[in-house]
Amino acid sequence: MAPTITMSHILVAVFVVLVSKEAALVMGQGNGNGKGNGNANGNGNGNGSGNGNGKGKKADEADVSNYDVLTPVGSGQEPGFCKANGACYYKTLTCPSECPQRKPKKNKGCFINCGSKCEATCKC
Repeated sequence: MAPTITMSHILVAVFVVLVSKEAALVMGQGNGNGKGNGNANGNGNGNGSGNGNGKGKKADEADVSNYDVLTPVGSGQEPGFCKANGACYYKTLTCPSECPQRKPKKNKGCFINCGSKCEATCKC
């Protein structure tokens, strides 16, 4: 005798599919803070905690260079007007006198960070 599929079997199968999808969504929610356990999508370490706000490493990397280059001041130091959301939002950061230009031919260059650090520093 061949087994027959009843309506209850179909309902159980649909229920199992829905529950497994919900579990996948819950496991994908993490804190997404970019401190080693999140990414730009807000997916974290799978423990279900946190807000999943999507501000992970990739988002911060995009914020770092989100600025407009302004006309250099009288000393030749180049300023940058930050457009990234966060602590630097609408602030002007000016290169230090040790490295007044962002892209010099020689010497150290200025690095304007409009991300979480909100600073202009010298880099090689």
